[in-house]
Amino acid sequence: MVEIGQDVSEQLDIVPMQVRVLRHIRKRYGGPKGDQAPVSTRAPAQVLPKSNASNDLLALLIIIKYVDGLPLARFEHVLARSGVLVPRQPLARWVIGTARALQPIANLMRDMLLGHDVIHMDKPPVQVLNEPGRAATSKSQMWVQRGRAISVAAPRLAQLAHRHHRRTLRGPPALESQR
Repeated sequence: MVEIGQDVSEQLDIVPMQVRVLRHIRKRYGGPKGDQAPVSTRAPAQVLPKSNASNDLLALLIIIKYVDGLPLARFEHVLARSGVLVPRQPLARWVIGTARALQPIANLMRDMLLGHDVIHMDKPPVQVLNEPGRAATSKSQMWVQRGRAISVAAPRLAQLAHRHHRRTLRGPPALESQR
């Protein structure tokens, strides 16, 4: 018999979360007679240099907290199921440190947002625990913003957006012509 084709089937598979320790070995070099200062190779770049959390763990932590909406207490239990005991306090410090490290990127994103022709905004209510001067049951609001550049190929859309903006700020167009 000769091969005349093939049948292919695919299945989704999941590899459960793997927790591992990354070991970075940096060699030190010095002069054979001890007359030169020792020199070490550089450490790998890290988001939090003196932390034992890897960059991948920090990225996962931010995704789990802000994209998946999982509280740090639950992530603490997820890690414990994998045999790793990390209390909430270091997790919170890692989130705060990562946020500080990412602030320049957030600033660039904000600058890009303000450069768009149209900015969509919303302020949904959110609950913030331990907010100074407020009860844990009170609602706060988070400003959500999204920008959209209007294409040069769509000038009519730009005119409509501008006209709507002028109407909402100054009143109907008929009144504008009388000013």
